[in-house]
Amino acid sequence: MAKRHVEALRNVVEVKEVDELEFREQLISGKFGVHECVALHPFFLQLKLNWALLFELRRRCEKLIAFEVADSDAISTYAAGMVNNADLVIVPSTFAKYAYIRSGVRTPVEVLPHGVGEEFMREPREPKHEKLRQLLQLKREKGFKYVLFFLWHSGHRKGADLVYQVMKLVQSRRKDIILVVKRADIIDEHLQWLRKLRMIEVAGWLRTDDLVDLYDICDMLICPSRGGGFEMNAIEALARGLPTIVPKWGCFLDYIEYAIPVPVSGFVRVFTDNPVHTGYGAEIDVSAAADIILQVAEDLEEHKARARENAEAIRRRYSWRAVGDRLIQILRMRKVI
Repeated sequence: MAKRHVEALRNVVEVKEVDELEFREQLISGKFGVHECVALHPFFLQLKLNWALLFELRRRCEKLIAFEVADSDAISTYAAGMVNNADLVIVPSTFAKYAYIRSGVRTPVEVLPHGVGEEFMREPREPKHEKLRQLLQLKREKGFKYVLFFLWHSGHRKGADLVYQVMKLVQSRRKDIILVVKRADIIDEHLQWLRKLRMIEVAGWLRTDDLVDLYDICDMLICPSRGGGFEMNAIEALARGLPTIVPKWGCFLDYIEYAIPVPVSGFVRVFTDNPVHTGYGAEIDVSAAADIILQVAEDLEEHKARARENAEAIRRRYSWRAVGDRLIQILRMRKVI
């Protein structure tokens, strides 16, 4: 995300990138220098929640911009106090803005969504990655319908346990609906439960073009995150015309009209020991989500046709060009550039 923001800003201002380790070393050693404007992306990670670093940074810049997210509906008093030392906070969703303001953030907060790259605008193709070719061949031979779920990390926050419950209900009624789990090389603890289902794992890193192919191979995406600042996989799936099932809550409300909403059954703490994200997140209604997947599978072509129509609006609204233009607009409006 930061790289994309830098690309947009370089069209209007001079930008100097500083590696996060080098940044802290320069601050501590006094070699950072004095700057008109500094943007930290992300804010809390770069400062390591260290007030001494923040105070030193404020001595060395006229304007300070904090790029951050909200993984629950509130941040801690400690975190709010730190971000109140910035001149501008930029978050990726209306939900995140609400979380910061209700947590006591007095600094102006602006919403800048994440974007989708040019690869998501292209026509479908036959996949080139061997694993994806096998995935598509199996689908064609067996007549499977694929439900895609991303488990990069943070299984509880991503709702992996909810996916297990939902798909267990779905597969008790239809044997042809298969869960496809895209994961990284790490093994999340929730994977042991998902492996009890009829599922296929796609592990490791995929190039963006291959990732686009994965979306195109699948028939729908479920993204039941309890919390999150924007949830890129949902917007990417929508950009590829994939029926996308999300909670009717949180960051998803910014683009809920393009997705398939699931009612919320309750609220839980997203984390028990996070020093920044201390609030609650929503849990989907498991039974309702299962019924939705079955209904989408039953009328798949109708849902896909509607999703393809919505994809055009998503691509216009969330292209990186549109997001970059919005970033420049925000910074000019707030007189940062």
